[in-house]
Amino acid sequence: MKKYLIIAFLVFGLLLFGCPGGEETTPAKETTPPEETPEEPPVIVGNDSDEHGCKGSAGYVWCEPLQECIRPWETNCTEEETPMPGSDRDEHGCIPSAGYSWCEPLQECIRPWETECPETPPMVGNDSDEHGCIGSAGYSWCEELQECVRPWETPCTSLIDDVAKGFCNGENVDTVYVCGDHFRTVSTLMGGGSTIYDASGAEIVTCPVVGPDSMSDLCKQYLLGDNCVEKEVC
Repeated sequence: MKKYLIIAFLVFGLLLFGCPGGEETTPAKETTPPEETPEEPPVIVGNDSDEHGCKGSAGYVWCEPLQECIRPWETNCTEEETPMPGSDRDEHGCIPSAGYSWCEPLQECIRPWETECPETPPMVGNDSDEHGCIGSAGYSWCEELQECVRPWETPCTSLIDDVAKGFCNGENVDTVYVCGDHFRTVSTLMGGGSTIYDASGAEIVTCPVVGPDSMSDLCKQYLLGDNCVEKEVC
């Protein structure tokens, strides 16, 4: 009897605690598909200027020292170096940073506060007056002839004073007198007498200091004749 009870309990236990027909499976976890990232629109070249107006897509960046947009591979963005004294010679070899500049008349480098650079003389033909006469070529206006003349080529009474003054610093010249259409110089040499010139400055005659009887007729004409009233110019 006990044997049958034990078998009955075993059968009942198998029925109560036995495994079902298939193994229990764990349900698969649900997976969320990855979110698609929206594609950014392509950058149009030239449409990306920064606050300075530099277009990055074209390779430009702002250079602070130069205060402009540059391409670094084309332009070096650095401060301009101040030249050291002596490293800035010009085409003449003058050093401006040391105060030197070229003086054309002296043909050398000078410091203006140490050496005065004389003015360059005017070029011949570049100094016409109101009448069109070129002074550097020796021409002056002759009023009575109404034309430009060279006094040593064409006598002009109105210009005789200027011609006569040109003899004031001549060798052994003491005094110069103008008289009408001619002038005379008085020598500083003892017995040197006077020399008569026409309006162009050409010599007419030299009259040494001698008595009237020993004078030439030409000297008598200019020195003793009552031709005009002499005017001292120097």
